[in-house]
Amino acid sequence: MIRLELGIIACTVVFLAHTSTARAEETTQDPRAFVDAVFSRASWDDMKGDVTLTLTNKRGDTKVRKIEMISKKNDKGETRMLMRFLEPADVRGTGFLLIEHENGEDDRRLYLPALRQVKRISASGSGGNFMSSDFTYYDIGRPDLDDWTYSFQGTRQIDGTECRIVEAAAANDKVTRDTGYSKIVWYVDPSRMVALAADYYDKTGTKFKVMHVLEFQDVSGVPFATHMRMADQVTGHTSEMVFSNLQTNVGLDDALFTERNLRRWTR
Repeated sequence: MIRLELGIIACTVVFLAHTSTARAEETTQDPRAFVDAVFSRASWDDMKGDVTLTLTNKRGDTKVRKIEMISKKNDKGETRMLMRFLEPADVRGTGFLLIEHENGEDDRRLYLPALRQVKRISASGSGGNFMSSDFTYYDIGRPDLDDWTYSFQGTRQIDGTECRIVEAAAANDKVTRDTGYSKIVWYVDPSRMVALAADYYDKTGTKFKVMHVLEFQDVSGVPFATHMRMADQVTGHTSEMVFSNLQTNVGLDDALFTERNLRRWTR
């Protein structure tokens, strides 16, 4: 949700600290409410920071990409995010703009400086790989909860923590075609309501990607996944995303999150 609110990315999630007792009980019993609580967690209005994206193939060869990121929520809780690639030189200036819509398709746009062209990424293209990484455009930001049906599938230990397993199955064939996923399984620490890992299943129902959160940091009073690894089980390729220099509530202007600024925004 990275959706990247991953945060980014779809994996940087926690339960709101002031949820009522009744709401907490609902999330315990209802898997849809549980997932909604997991993804409705940020306590900040806006954020900026740096992202390091490291791509590693099965031979161990790596490519490192440096990214500048800004993000802001509106009064409906919808996220807007702008990412700009700074290094290496062959991708410098490439930009990605995400504008979430509570009702309707999210707006995803990719700016390619070599072509001086903005490419709109439709829902049907959201399963494409984000800048050659193992994260997809759909992974960058909060998932549309109506795309999935939910069930609890017991528990499993992740890094010594007993996690609750939540399975999200694609609500229909279109969701699978658009995202490339027939099913996503999240492993959630119920004490902090954070996803520590996730498994992704392809159109045939075969598990082909695994996500693991390697580090959390406290950001404005809530845990934020600052280091994530996505591994392709078929190709042996991995992608690690590390957030640094995070600042919140810095007063970002709404005008930053426009196509015009996507074309112009530079460091």
